[in-house]
Amino acid sequence: ILEIYMDYNIQSLHVKNACCVIQGDSTLTCDKLTLALPSFEAANLTKDLNVDLSKSLGEIPYVDVAVVNLQYKGNILNNEAFGFLVPSNQPQPILGCIFDTCSFRQGNKTILTLMMGGAWFNKLFANKTQEEIVETGISTVSNILGITATPIDIKAKILPKCIAQYTVGHLDRVAKAREIIGKEKLPLSIVGSSYDGVGINDTIMSARRSVMAS
Repeated sequence: ILEIYMDYNIQSLHVKNACCVIQGDSTLTCDKLTLALPSFEAANLTKDLNVDLSKSLGEIPYVDVAVVNLQYKGNILNNEAFGFLVPSNQPQPILGCIFDTCSFRQGNKTILTLMMGGAWFNKLFANKTQEEIVETGISTVSNILGITATPIDIKAKILPKCIAQYTVGHLDRVAKAREIIGKEKLPLSIVGSSYDGVGINDTIMSARRSVMAS
């Protein structure tokens, strides 16, 4: 039997008789729980299970990212491509750009997705309005790609604590968390982009390894 709970509010998590008991909108009991949450959310959930586990998970830093979607009339790109990334040693205020309509055609239009901020979000945009961030993004990508057209539609969103940062010691922190789970025989696992790689393929493999180890 498969049961899917949407918008389920979790209040606490504890272990009883080698099972995970989830207290929230209702009480759920399971043989094993896989936490596919951002590590800071997993840290909050596990604070009553094991202080050291919660501390290890909470030490993984996250950064904010601004995402700006730009739509132009017609094909304004000189080259077909997936997009580009900006090396960290370049003085550009964007992380990269995806050419959405090169991968997925959507009629006579060009759609670009800009990613901005990351580890440099506070330095570059902490005191900027969303409108100023959008203006910076449009100006930068126009200069890089030689775009002279004006977007006909713009959507922007600031995503707080969006991407985990694999700073020095990351592998040790993740290993320590999983060591605690194993040593204390906690019926749970941690998977996702907080731990084993931020790409889609990485998160799939992270989940697969967890299942295969069960």
